[in-house]
Amino acid sequence: DLVNSVSSSVDRLFGTEQYEEEWTIYRDVLIRTNVTAYTKWLDIKGNHDAFMDPDPDSSKSFYRIYSHQGHNHSGSYEYTLRTKDDDSYSFVAVDMCPRPGIGRPFNFLGHINKKEMKILKKLYEKTKNSTSTIFFGHYPLSFTYSNGLDQIMKNGIVYLNGHLHSGIKHLYARHSNGLLELELGDWKDKRRFRILTIDSGLLSFEDFRFNQPIYAIISNPKAAKFLTLREPFYRISQSTHIRIVIFSNLSIQNVIISIDEQYIGSAIQSKDNQNLFILPWNTNLYNDENLNKIFVEIK
Repeated sequence: DLVNSVSSSVDRLFGTEQYEEEWTIYRDVLIRTNVTAYTKWLDIKGNHDAFMDPDPDSSKSFYRIYSHQGHNHSGSYEYTLRTKDDDSYSFVAVDMCPRPGIGRPFNFLGHINKKEMKILKKLYEKTKNSTSTIFFGHYPLSFTYSNGLDQIMKNGIVYLNGHLHSGIKHLYARHSNGLLELELGDWKDKRRFRILTIDSGLLSFEDFRFNQPIYAIISNPKAAKFLTLREPFYRISQSTHIRIVIFSNLSIQNVIISIDEQYIGSAIQSKDNQNLFILPWNTNLYNDENLNKIFVEIK
């Protein structure tokens, strides 16, 4: 959800309405931080953003007026990033909000109407040859009664979502068809956020609470428990470096890496990216189909 849209009156359980003031706050944050100037900002509405909106597709809808992507897209859309290595990474936003927008509790489940499904089918055709496709939306797949999403997402490596505002840490699933589904607790109450990397087509992520001094994620090698056949797993064995992405408010003196309790070396800061730390490694030492444990100590 981009905004809350919950009544501050006595009826806080079912009282829902679109408040323009909340939307202007969201827009003003984007303007004040200038985040869209240096970041590709991909926002998509959740059920709170469509509460009691009689026509979410209308240009008069607050989502269309105040969100970043809403000016050009009333619902689902895609953005494709192409790299200098000729890889392409597509991000497909999936809008499952009921139309017209209704209030609590009736829009707790998502739905994709025929018009929106046609849009998603076109996006599938447009992105089906991408190196990796990442789907994202508000509703978990178990919270929609729409058919056809299996086909739409059959080339995707992950579907990212939220909705439940949960404090539960690990809302993750791997579907029988290989698709990862990764839900995230909310920012509003729990201050949870996710750092996600795509390293040579392999997706890694970590979920955090805000206000930690250091946030780190190993982008290569990828964690075994989230491997899926939809990713180019062979690229790990072809890689030349261990890579760790680190965001820190503190000065980093040393990044020590061990594998199976054996010291491997200290990663150095990349010349191309101050948040990337790298260490050469020999993948032949670990290419034996056994699980290995990697440990990173940041000082």
